[in-house]
Amino acid sequence: MDESDIERAINTETMVLASGLRRIQRQVAGHGAPVLDCEDCEHPIPPARLRAMPGATRCVDCQGKYEKNR
Repeated sequence: MDESDIERAINTETMVLASGLRRIQRQVAGHGAPVLDCEDCEHPIPPARLRAMPGATRCVDCQGKYEKNR
């Protein structure tokens, strides 16, 4: 992996995190609790997952399936 590959990976991860943060900021409920739906199953992502992974776009189950199929 050369410098350009590393830079590309960092830029990609940064864009993913920024996108997740924007989603959370747009969808914050009245009391500051984020309410996001999983991009795969469309069920709410549990608040504990969002606290642990603020950029999460999938619930734990769907993320596991996604990673297994990659």
